Amino acid sequence: MNKSLIVSLFALSIFSASLPSEASETDTLLVRAKAGPSFYSNVNPVTSTFGVGLDLGFRNVNGLGLAGAARLNFLGSGQDEVNSNTTVRTEVKSLFLGIIPSYAVSKGIATLSFGLGLGVLSLTTQTDTFVTLPTSSTSSTPETTKSRFAIAPTFEMDFAIASGLFANVGAQYIVGLGDSPKPGIISPMVGIGYNF
Repeated sequence: MNKSLIVSLFALSIFSASLPSEASETDTLLVRAKAGPSFYSNVNPVTSTFGVGLDLGFRNVNGLGLAGAARLNFLGSGQDEVNSNTTVRTEVKSLFLGIIPSYAVSKGIATLSFGLGLGVLSLTTQTDTFVTLPTSSTSSTPETTKSRFAIAPTFEMDFAIASGLFANVGAQYIVGLGDSPKPGIISPMVGIGYNF
């Protein structure tokens, strides 16, 4: 992806969040809490888990905005059979912390926004090896955590419920950079939020 495009989008979002708007009634601070399944790619043998998310930020309903985002995926596990006597179980949990410059469009009770998150993705991994023959035994490796820069294309749709309160449906694809193959996490989520 063009680095200058990412930098420009980030700069514009900060600029828009720091200037007072002539249409101040459309400028809001928001908090959004959400939860849902997460699906891993290139994090074998773990394929899925459950996660939660929290956004805190600024949004101009018909313009640019900026939010801080946290995504925590709880422990997920999977196993590989090395041979008929040996099985390796891998457990993975992940945390993404970042910022999401975004652009939002409002129509009726719905606000649709697209963003590109920039941040750090940390994957914590532990493996257990089970051997059945000639005698049963289990060996474990200590937890290891690896962090890498990540980008996260993000889609959100918020539906107004009452004054300030809204329901949320969204999805995010977090891609860790610097590794090959690159770890990815697809997270469709639903939640609730509030505009201040």
